[in-house]
Amino acid sequence: MTAVAYDALVIGAGPAGAAAATVLAQAGARVLLCEAGRLPRHRLCGEFVSPEARTDLEALGIDLEGLGAVPIRSASVVSRGAMANALLPAAAFGISRFILDAALVRNAVAQGAELRTETHATDWTGDFQHGFEVELAGATAARVRARVVVGAFGKHLQRTPGRATRVGLKEHRIGAIPGPAQVQLDAFPGGYVGVAPIGASRFNVCLVARADVVRRHRGAGAAGVLAAIAARVPRLAALYAATTPDPASRTSESELVFGVRHPLWRGVLLAGDAAAPPHPLSGDGIAMALRSGRLAAEHAITCLQAECTAPATQLAYERAWRREFAARLRWDSLLHAALERPAIITPVVHALGHWPRAFDALIARTRGTPEGAAMHRRASA
Repeated sequence: MTAVAYDALVIGAGPAGAAAATVLAQAGARVLLCEAGRLPRHRLCGEFVSPEARTDLEALGIDLEGLGAVPIRSASVVSRGAMANALLPAAAFGISRFILDAALVRNAVAQGAELRTETHATDWTGDFQHGFEVELAGATAARVRARVVVGAFGKHLQRTPGRATRVGLKEHRIGAIPGPAQVQLDAFPGGYVGVAPIGASRFNVCLVARADVVRRHRGAGAAGVLAAIAARVPRLAALYAATTPDPASRTSESELVFGVRHPLWRGVLLAGDAAAPPHPLSGDGIAMALRSGRLAAEHAITCLQAECTAPATQLAYERAWRREFAARLRWDSLLHAALERPAIITPVVHALGHWPRAFDALIARTRGTPEGAAMHRRASA
């Protein structure tokens, strides 16, 4: 089989992959974007677009308001009756990944990227120095050559047997809920659940819990597990009483592994969850995916344009990735550990409720800045 040549192969068409493909195509590269599943599709996600993500989305040509995203201006955390509220530093947005991912992929294709869905990479040979040869299977069976590869294939690298100690569950609900559009986070023993508005009278419920907590209700199915846990969380119980499941969506479930951070693998520049799955509690996963996708593409372009050697490009990307994400991932880990333990998080939430500035500072620790990508491009130049 004759190999088809591309400048860049991007594996995975979520926010990280679509962002990388768009930036590469805008620079004039011949790009192949592969997605293992069908598009569009629902994905496990908090579906909260943090304020700093807007800079990246605008750079990619995405109009959130035009897509029907819901502005969110405040956040609320509850644990055993203790509550803390905070105004967000700028407007965030709630939007279904079904809608957002489709818009990002359409934009990548409009910029010149070639899209193949239901197609996955089975193996590849080569390296960043000499280029890659990749076998594709699924709806499209082919062999391709690519000078650079960006891996945005989600959590697949992290799925080591026996390591998944957390389970994520997600469901869309429909109904009228009084009060402002805000993101809500409720802690309970062994996990936490977030609620974000994603449209007119539509809400996304996303839960992360220890595997043993989920197993207690396993016979009820994913939707039953969510309902059973919702009954133990007062604010969530009230939301479930006032809403019904969205028939246009589906309940999603996935095993989760945290703590693995490696932006390079087998010569591939990793982006999004493939490099490091963030803890959902921070609400920064989409922003990190977009930023890392753009960052990987920008470094790949320097190599394609022969402005930097392959080893130097890889080193520069790893350094830029760690500058951008390492600190906030550490804070994510600390907060995740606390939220699973009501005895620890309850007094913290109580204190944050009395000192809003401390809550603001804590939010800032888990985020980048809108200027971050440009700063890192200058630093790595």
